[in-house]
Amino acid sequence: MSTGSGEVPAHLRDAHYQGAAGLGHSAGYVYPHDDPQGWVSQQYRPDRFEDRRYYHPSEHGAEKEIRQHMMGRRNDKPGSETD
Repeated sequence: MSTGSGEVPAHLRDAHYQGAAGLGHSAGYVYPHDDPQGWVSQQYRPDRFEDRRYYHPSEHGAEKEIRQHMMGRRNDKPGSETD
């Protein structure tokens, strides 16, 4: 496994300073709390980590519902996998 970080997606970068808009900072950002579901499909992690999964819920108890919920969200993204 490689270590290190990647670049923060441009739409998440700070845009409060002069010239930031010219760099594309915050362009296309969608505020999730403005969405009726409280969640929007947009990239939050650097490209190199976008496909990495950190949590793998089981098929037991409450984790089964969490698993189904997560799979539905993953399927909202173009080109996403179901597992």
